[in-house]
Parts: sequence; C-alpha cells; structure tokens
Amino acid sequence: MTDGFYATKQVVEASIAANPIPTTKRPTKLILEHILTKEELFQHRLPKDWDSNKHVSVLKRVVKGGDTLEPLTVFWTGDGWTCIDGHHRVAAYVEAGFSGKVPVSVFEGTLDEAIGQAALSNTHDKLPMSSSEKTNAAWRLTVLTDLSIKAVHNSTTVAPSRISVMRKVREFIVERYSKDYAAELRWQDAWSLWKGDQQDDDVGSDGWIEREAQKLAERLIKKFGKELGRNAEVTWRALEIYSPNLAEHICAHLGVAWNDPEGEQEF
Repeated sequence: MTDGFYATKQVVEASIAANPIPTTKRPTKLILEHILTKEELFQHRLPKDWDSNKHVSVLKRVVKGGDTLEPLTVFWTGDGWTCIDGHHRVAAYVEAGFSGKVPVSVFEGTLDEAIGQAALSNTHDKLPMSSSEKTNAAWRLTVLTDLSIKAVHNSTTVAPSRISVMRKVREFIVERYSKDYAAELRWQDAWSLWKGDQQDDDVGSDGWIEREAQKLAERLIKKFGKELGRNAEVTWRALEIYSPNLAEHICAHLGVAWNDPEGEQEF
C-alpha cells in the first residue's frame, strides 16, 4: 500500500464531511466502472493468491454464464460509492469482461461501522476467512475504529478477552510509537512488541493460548494416543455429545454454521 491504513481513513473522513451523499435515493444498481475500491480500509484478508484466484475463477464462470452475483455492499466515501464487501465479486466481473450495471446494497452507518461491516463473512459466495485473518481484522478494527469490544467480536468472531488484550497492546504502541505505526502492524507483530515489554503474558494473548493449547494437546495424546485422528466424524460427534456449546463455539471460530443434531444439553 502506498497510503497508510490510518492516513487513508483520515482522507476518507474528510471527503465524507466535504461531500455528503448527493441524494436521498439509494441505488440498487451501479455501473461497475463507477464503483470504487479502497482495500486498505475495507479488505481485511491476508494475501492468499492461490485461494483468491481459485475463488474468483468460480465466480467468473457464473458471470460468463449470464448471471450477476450477490449484490456488492457499497458505502458512500465522499468521492463516490465504494465497495466494502465483495472484492472478489468485483474481480470476477472485471475478469469476465462484464460491462454495465451490477446489483448493490447500500450500507447505512458511520465509517467505523462500515469498516466493521467489511469484516463480516456472511454471504454464501465469499471465501471464508482464516483464523489468522479474523485476528488481524479484529486488530485493525481495534486500532482504526471506536467500535466496542462487542461490535468487533460480532464482526470477526474473535473472543472478547483477546480483543480486550488488543486494546492494551494498542495503547502501549500508540503511546510508545504512534497510531499510524500501530495501524500498519499485523497482530502478531504488535503483540510481539508488547510482549517484549511485559514479564508475563496476559490471559487471552497469543502466547498464553499457544501454551495452554500445547498442554491440552499433550493431555489428549497421553489419554487417547492416535485414536482421535482415526475417524474425524466419530471424534466430532463425540465432541458434540460432550459439549454442544463447545462445538458451536468451534464452528463460530471457523466461520461455519452448526446445528445441534439432537438438541442435547451440555453435560
């Protein structure tokens, strides 16, 4: 990126203030070439060329077949309507040589809320976000916006306890360096900076999670050996029976839907 994350936000804020939405009528279709993109603000994914290209190719076939895709979510940024959700769909339209109008849905809210909305992964043609992407998205929202812990959690599914730690890290880096610097860091790098200034990891930090996960893995290996890896379906069903709530939280963490097949109560 040529422009910093925080610097770009400041430019957009000024643009919105100087150029409010010109009409009360919200578009339902826009000419593709007129839709702007500001990925430094609204694209929370990490670079994954192979996955992204494969996903765009699937969407492109739909477009070449004569269909349009799910509406792009757009937000008024002062200089025009900007895509905040649907960057792969935009790429698919372009690669398919599509010209004309595409369906859009206007997001009504503040710039901070639009940045949060961009982190949501709830449309069926989107490439699922990995755990690390969700964590980095939560960090970006924590640094760049004034969204509450609950709002950041709702946008990313990252645990509130970790978001709370992110706020501590943010304050440390902003005070020690600057907000611009904090905004350009990925979470792992930000946490490493903060960790170097701490004697112990806080509960919820990456280091704490890694240590506790390693302890649990060792206990599972000692108790079950290789048994849990022999049949994934059996292991998953056993986990559902043991704790439907845990199964639901795991699915939420992975960004997939889960329904308790028998409505068991947690033991």
